[in-house]
Amino acid sequence: MKKTMLFSVASLLGVALLVGSCGKYPEGPNFALSSKASRLAGDWKATSVNQSGTEWNLSNLSLTNTITKDGSYNASTIITVFGVPTTYSSEGNWEFYDKKTKLIFTETNPATNSKDTFDILMLKKDMVKLKQFDYDSGDTFTYTYEPK
Repeated sequence: MKKTMLFSVASLLGVALLVGSCGKYPEGPNFALSSKASRLAGDWKATSVNQSGTEWNLSNLSLTNTITKDGSYNASTIITVFGVPTTYSSEGNWEFYDKKTKLIFTETNPATNSKDTFDILMLKKDMVKLKQFDYDSGDTFTYTYEPK
């Protein structure tokens, strides 16, 4: 009886460790029932932007994205300077890359066809966290998005 109980406890611990270590993204989740595309789809607003360790003040800056499951997106950046807002909008397509650990956004309007690649740090239904390395400046940007 003791051997059976010990084996059961050891088996449960082994399964718990296996499931707990299955997470694809460094900051979670370790397990999700919904698909990655359905967790990414939605209307998002940046709540935090960190540039190489320095947190941005977002009081005069608004970054929003609408991402659909079918692979398209619309993005809007509003910068307010001296009370005057300036809006930049873009749209395009997105796709998972590198075993769904990265995202590539390809801008099609305006028709620049520029591509931005992000590492996915967290992909939850209520929070998305992305990291991007800027080769021009050498800075690393970390973006945290929450539903609008």
